[in-house]
Amino acid sequence: MQPPAAPPPQLVVPYLADCVLLRAVARALALPAPVAAAALAYLHRCRRSGAPWTLPREDLVCGCLYVAAKAEEVHLSTNQAINAARLLSLPENRGLLEALAPLARVLPQPPPADAGAAGAAAAGPAPPEAGDATARGAAGPSRSSVLVGDAYYAAKQGLLTAEQHVLRHNHFQVAVAQPYKHALHMAHTLLAHASGGGGGGGGGGGGSSGERGGGRGDEPAGDAPAAARLAVGLLNDALTATALGVTEPPEALAAAALVAALQLAAPPEGGAPEAAARGEALVEAAGLRAGEVGRLALQLLSLQAALAHSLTASAGAAEG
Repeated sequence: MQPPAAPPPQLVVPYLADCVLLRAVARALALPAPVAAAALAYLHRCRRSGAPWTLPREDLVCGCLYVAAKAEEVHLSTNQAINAARLLSLPENRGLLEALAPLARVLPQPPPADAGAAGAAAAGPAPPEAGDATARGAAGPSRSSVLVGDAYYAAKQGLLTAEQHVLRHNHFQVAVAQPYKHALHMAHTLLAHASGGGGGGGGGGGGSSGERGGGRGDEPAGDAPAAARLAVGLLNDALTATALGVTEPPEALAAAALVAALQLAAPPEGGAPEAAARGEALVEAAGLRAGEVGRLALQLLSLQAALAHSLTASAGAAEG
């Protein structure tokens, strides 16, 4: 299974910059994967609603994360969220933004050495601890640009206004079915069973909550199968850069990510037939429609080329 030579241009959403900022802020603040995924779903629904948007990008991103943190019952400091979004939006911090939210990389990358710089700076001045990014001299956002006092409270009012917009455009439906847990469950049960490694079959509806062995929900722990790692990387890109997370069933999207991951991980010499057979067995065991999963798998594969094209064009425009 190979991606189309010319990826469909409509695959990547036109508001990609909003999604990248959201992903970067979520990672800078070390928010769990379910919060980031829910916030991205809210953002996609808002931007696809057809309503004219006058909210600043930072307000919309923070509003989505604020609602998602409430829905997932995760603490979120509004001070840190507002300042992280503002700092990561500055042109001089573009490198940090791209490091925190890498796209078209397939495999999730480890956090950069200064991944916590935006989150730490957003908390306001504090003495550097031994070994942290500031003490090591790593480049990070200037603390003099952090919002405090009246400027912060004005920005917080913008966040609260954005929260109301997000809730209205999501029809106050904050529950989001996410594909991560389906993908990890299928990888640890269906794929293991199909390859003789034990484990019972079953649909993608149960199983892992998105974390295993102490790993983050969007970055499986080191003992996770290679297919699961690749699939999560594909899902990260899909939820960020496309609206597939809100237009397709999560279990079908998860299965498609695993089918595509099996193809990507297959040895170049003679590995494709075995990968295809394992993918077909997974889809059958999960009780999903092969045509639907195959269509989504092709879209996930073509997304890598589409993102590379989009990011290249964006970089060229920025330099121009």
